[in-house]
Amino acid sequence: TENLMELARGDEGSLPQLKLEVDMSKLCQQVGQQLALLAEKKEITLRTKVDTNLKLLGDEAALNRLLIILLDNAIKYSPAHTLIDFLATKSKNNLLVEVRDQGCGISDKDKEKVFDRFYRVDKARSRSQGGLGLGLSLARTIVLQHHGEIKILDNKPCGTIMQVLLPRVGKK
Repeated sequence: TENLMELARGDEGSLPQLKLEVDMSKLCQQVGQQLALLAEKKEITLRTKVDTNLKLLGDEAALNRLLIILLDNAIKYSPAHTLIDFLATKSKNNLLVEVRDQGCGISDKDKEKVFDRFYRVDKARSRSQGGLGLGLSLARTIVLQHHGEIKILDNKPCGTIMQVLLPRVGKK
């Protein structure tokens, strides 16, 4: 319900103004630590590498939700005994966040559709994994709210890279 409400607010253009400086280094570390426990239960290693002094103007609660969505999906769709890399670094004038998993990947035909509300790549598997197909739609809404972009790339030889670029504060 909370995800649907957030998407509806995004549709109406009534999302919060992005005036507060967010310490993304700290936020990424916190979310990485929280989700590492979930990964550990599935016998997945979550490796977090976050640069210091990553700041942007934004909505901290929404950015927290974005990071959780990306990491939760990677954990949900990765087999046991694999590795997920969670990276946050500076890239020119942007903050680059990547979640690299070694799961089954996403086909080229599904890469844009997964951002649609209620879209599920594999309906049978998705039911067993839980969720409603709203996570990546909400993730894209949050990224667009922050004037960024989100991409899905292939992680060779297998898996997915979720890549997010967000404008930074103090672009030195």
